[in-house]
Amino acid sequence: MSKVSRNRLDVEIHEAILDQLISAFRDPKSEKDIKGLFESIFTKTEKLMLAKRLAIAVLLEQGLSYPEISSAIKVSSVTISFVRNNIMKNNDGYLQLIRALDKRIVLELKKAKSAHPKGRTSDYSHSSTVRIFF
Repeated sequence: MSKVSRNRLDVEIHEAILDQLISAFRDPKSEKDIKGLFESIFTKTEKLMLAKRLAIAVLLEQGLSYPEISSAIKVSSVTISFVRNNIMKNNDGYLQLIRALDKRIVLELKKAKSAHPKGRTSDYSHSSTVRIFF
């Protein structure tokens, strides 16, 4: 998991750094340049964390349940709730991303009924095959 320094950064400096980061992503001309910038700035863990959050947003928009999402991309219900709450607070930003990503994401969800023990139909961790294609 990503670690954040315990040393607090001045709010103005923090905002200036974020503005510079946004500008850095705005300036490259090609997808290759943006990908190179992304690869050089973010760690493997940070990239995975961002990708999972975006996937959660799309899957929530597609109407999947928490257990289905958790099983599909191996995240906790707390992480799903975090993304859902952020969507509710800042709908515009997530909705723009969801619209852009939703066109390229196809979800295949297969529920193996035979894998359900009698009386247990809500446990997706062992009874579903979920594949997400980007």
